[in-house]
Amino acid sequence: MRTHRDFIVATLTQNIENRVRKLPKPSNATQGLQPLFEAVSNSIYAIEDLLGANVAKGKISIRVKSLSDSDKIEIVVTDTGIGLDAKRYEAFCEIDTDFKRAKGGKGVGRLFWLDAFSSILVESVYDSPSGRLRRVFSFVLEHDDQVKPSREDEPAPGASTGTTITFRGLRTKEYADTFPKRADTFLRYFSAHFIADFLLGSGPTIIVDLDGDVTTYPNAVAELTVGKPLKTGAFELQEFGELSIIGFTCKAEASTGLDGKHQLHLLANGRTVETRKVDSLLGVTDLTRDATKDLVFHGCVSGE
Repeated sequence: MRTHRDFIVATLTQNIENRVRKLPKPSNATQGLQPLFEAVSNSIYAIEDLLGANVAKGKISIRVKSLSDSDKIEIVVTDTGIGLDAKRYEAFCEIDTDFKRAKGGKGVGRLFWLDAFSSILVESVYDSPSGRLRRVFSFVLEHDDQVKPSREDEPAPGASTGTTITFRGLRTKEYADTFPKRADTFLRYFSAHFIADFLLGSGPTIIVDLDGDVTTYPNAVAELTVGKPLKTGAFELQEFGELSIIGFTCKAEASTGLDGKHQLHLLANGRTVETRKVDSLLGVTDLTRDATKDLVFHGCVSGE
């Protein structure tokens, strides 16, 4: 606290517990999975920061144990990204940070972790001017000191950069009720959420292990497509610059959890910015291709 012309000057502080309490609560499986989606998106960003245009060489693994038990569930998300170096760790510790604004990040995804899970442990390996280092910390829902380090800037020679986040237990009834308890349901919603990235094959390999059953993306999404994609090639619009459109006909489950059947995904720099329902714009309800009926359309519009 400072004085300014004989008045007291103060900085506003955040009440994190109250902020989390006021977050919108999940009412369906898509919303129940949102904290996990946030973690996976962060991993994709971390790989992009490290590999740039070679992001497809990166890998994310998601290992889930006890999927059907909301108290015992454990989810471990591991990536081969850049890690939480000093700059990124500082951004992690700042609520509403604009660190990822250019990528569409809003800086509040971590609050959904606190709302959803009983226990959160983060381990990260990163490069610094003094060499490769490691940090480990717990992330807890408390009024003060939500980030509790157990290791800080510990030498990690020989270790690969990347971050591992371990989530344990669903903390509230809302998340326990909406989080998928069956492997097939989990995979349908997971596939649909990242469908544009998987269809274009523009992201890292993602390996999902559900109690020992392994699914690998984007390979698994190939099973949802019917026929070859339809491509416009690159074209230019004065207002938007250079664009390209690729259309896919897919089995209906490709739209699981999305609003509507037919979707248009708007991407910038290879990342999905917005997904829009286009059912009424197409003027059709169901599509048929190669003798396969009840298909849905997914169009991907890409630009800079």
